[in-house]
Amino acid sequence: MRYAVFGVGRQGTAVVWDLIERCGATRVIAFDIDPRVMQRVHDALGSRAAAVEFHPLSPAREADAPRIVERIGRCAVVIGALPYALNPALTRLCLQARVPLCDLGGNPDVVAEQRRMADGSTLVSPDCGLAPGLNNILAVYLLRTHGVDSARAFCGGLPARRDPANPLDYKLLFSAAGLISEYSGRCAVLRGGRVEFVEALTGREDLPGDREAFFTSNNSPLTFEGLAAEGLRDYEYRTVRWRGHLEKALLLKHLGFFRGDRELDAALAAGLERQESLRFDRRRDVDEVFLRVEGRTAAGAVHALEMTVRGNESFTAMEQTTAWGITIPALWITAGARSAGATVPAGCAPPERWVDPGWALEELRRRTPVRQT
Repeated sequence: MRYAVFGVGRQGTAVVWDLIERCGATRVIAFDIDPRVMQRVHDALGSRAAAVEFHPLSPAREADAPRIVERIGRCAVVIGALPYALNPALTRLCLQARVPLCDLGGNPDVVAEQRRMADGSTLVSPDCGLAPGLNNILAVYLLRTHGVDSARAFCGGLPARRDPANPLDYKLLFSAAGLISEYSGRCAVLRGGRVEFVEALTGREDLPGDREAFFTSNNSPLTFEGLAAEGLRDYEYRTVRWRGHLEKALLLKHLGFFRGDRELDAALAAGLERQESLRFDRRRDVDEVFLRVEGRTAAGAVHALEMTVRGNESFTAMEQTTAWGITIPALWITAGARSAGATVPAGCAPPERWVDPGWALEELRRRTPVRQT
């Protein structure tokens, strides 16, 4: 089976690894404008890197478009692990090639643009990944299996241990621009079967283990509309951090950041990425991803799914779990749906709308323990 992967950075390399190791990929066509990324692919896969074909092409460059369309036309699925701003350009190329697209999404405005672009000819699936992605698939599992009508999801990737020298109690496990996007704007929630909106960085809740959670805007309204159509009446998503992080983020917001000022936020992103204390170094740092999705039935019964993943020498926990959230839907397109006698839809739809959640949970359990209560 042949897959295409755009963006072979932190998450993209883990995607390539999982496609080859667990999804039966015979060929991965990798696209990235930085030829140095292939060294990490070789480091991660060793001799199996021979299955990766590299092209220094970008959907952001109009001149590259014909060559990209020609190459992805021979693939079963395209996976987008690019910065979210490039997803519309990649969507346009996939529609031209009539090849399904799964991307990491994470920005509601970009997802809305992709929704407008989708022409019904093939699948465009934004918001595949950890959260959004796995969290929403597991919510659908609880709804269909246990009949919950309300659910809450908590998810976060953070340093496994607190460091007094770290001013934000955080490490940049993905791009600073992506973090700023999540901390900005409004966040969709589902209340009484209707999509409503709350401000990012509100709704703080204390969690065990000296952690806290609050609303962030990475889940698009499209997801909540779909969950309402499934029969879920109430659903909320909160990001998990070490306790005290939110207070510092709110200070930055008070100073004018996280308010949609592109110039200010670009300066903040550059400043964050220059801070040595925030830079994740896999030689010394270990990260941890926590995901819990809990649901309640009308009778008051509570059901939950929970996993905790730690980074290893090859990949951070964030790289691994984000990759699983996009390779599992891609595998459903190429193998799972066919074996189950199901069909993959066309149009714009996040993964919880079309991936069988029970099958996805078993695939997730092939990769890590998932506790169910």
